[in-house]
Amino acid sequence: LEVLTALRVCGECKHGTAEFRRIGDTANAGAGPSDGGYLMCESVLSAARAAISVGIESRDGWGSALAVDYRKPVFQFDCTGRAPPCRVPGRKESTGRCGNLTRFHSVCVASDTQRAHTRSMTLREMAKTALAGGDLATERALLLKVDPEGAEVGALEAASDDGTLASVSSIAVEIHRIGSGRLGCHYAEAEDPLGPVVQ
Repeated sequence: LEVLTALRVCGECKHGTAEFRRIGDTANAGAGPSDGGYLMCESVLSAARAAISVGIESRDGWGSALAVDYRKPVFQFDCTGRAPPCRVPGRKESTGRCGNLTRFHSVCVASDTQRAHTRSMTLREMAKTALAGGDLATERALLLKVDPEGAEVGALEAASDDGTLASVSSIAVEIHRIGSGRLGCHYAEAEDPLGPVVQ
């Protein structure tokens, strides 16, 4: 129960709750899978330089919405599928309007200590790709969505330890398998260092 009570919006928007926007797969309407989207602050979305979308399974409503609505470059990472189409769920007019703003990379996410797949990158390596080698420690220029179906806790823990999160202004994360043995304890250990950047 303690771990479940910690699962909430862990931050505030600069201009209050009216600034929250639900970004991504917000409505299923019988048109395929939907995860409900991710709550993000409007001011953070507007100020970001780029976005990283980890775990997309050949669909990325979150990344498409950022490319179409906010004109942000989105770096998509997933080793289980192919490059997703540009499509904001529920908005037919959005199809194909991403232009060259989405860049798909067929790699898995890994922590520094665990590379379960030969085609894998840490969140730090992904951030350097998104910022074209820029200094990760000097700016909070990135948006990060993490939904790799079970690898998120290790990846975020490593990113916290190596300083990568200093380059991130907002994180949207979907935590999986909390009830599976040690993972609940591992999540509780990893959550604290993430601090107020988690939304």
